[in-house]
Amino acid sequence: MPQFIGSKEIKKTEKEEKTIKVFFSDEEFVILNNNLFDLIVRDKSNKGDVDDTINYILSLKFLLDMSDYGLNVMQSANVSRSIETLSNNNMQSAIAKKFDVDSHFDIKLEQIFNTISYEPHRDINTK
Repeated sequence: MPQFIGSKEIKKTEKEEKTIKVFFSDEEFVILNNNLFDLIVRDKSNKGDVDDTINYILSLKFLLDMSDYGLNVMQSANVSRSIETLSNNNMQSAIAKKFDVDSHFDIKLEQIFNTISYEPHRDINTK
């Protein structure tokens, strides 16, 4: 029986201890956590790609969990915005730590260019 993640049909999988490599009929593949794979794989094709499916399933799961706590629509929207803010703050903290600065605002452009091995062209005509 065929299996799908979103609209993408799974051709084969290679399972490891914590991850699974999922190959699709279009020659593409993704590496997923085993638990996430079990949560999102379906026997029928749906709309969307892998990321769309992950977003939909985890969002739905999260909303169902919040309903178990008796939250209303506005409370769940506020929690969702708070998660986005927390995620962004964590990303900015990680970036600041990577560049050994106190805040992501303190990162010099030169540090970024050196990190990505890119030398800006110095002879640009700025008439």
